[in-house]
Amino acid sequence: IIGLSIAGSLLMIFTIWRQSRSASDKVPLVLAHWQCSWKRSRYLIASYIVSAVAFLIAWGVMQLQPDETMRVIQLSVLGWFCLLPISFTIVGLFIFETSALAQARQGVMPADMKL
Repeated sequence: IIGLSIAGSLLMIFTIWRQSRSASDKVPLVLAHWQCSWKRSRYLIASYIVSAVAFLIAWGVMQLQPDETMRVIQLSVLGWFCLLPISFTIVGLFIFETSALAQARQGVMPADMKL
């Protein structure tokens, strides 16, 4: 389930990146908002990397556990904690993007945004 979610998210990030690079048919306001979205998408990519590193560290430490059953249980618990950076980032980005969309409807350029 997580792999499918990450794949969908990376596909959306790729779409945002592609839209932020193609300036041929966009109004400056629209292009500025695509570029703002790309900048914020990099935070999501960073949270994926932080979570992956945390999970790899937890997995490495759990290899020292001699009891196989306890290792699986502990890794399951630590795995959920490793997802916290992604969860917090998604909540923050949701708030920022909701504000950006509302301000874009009013014609506010990203440089003039209040959040």
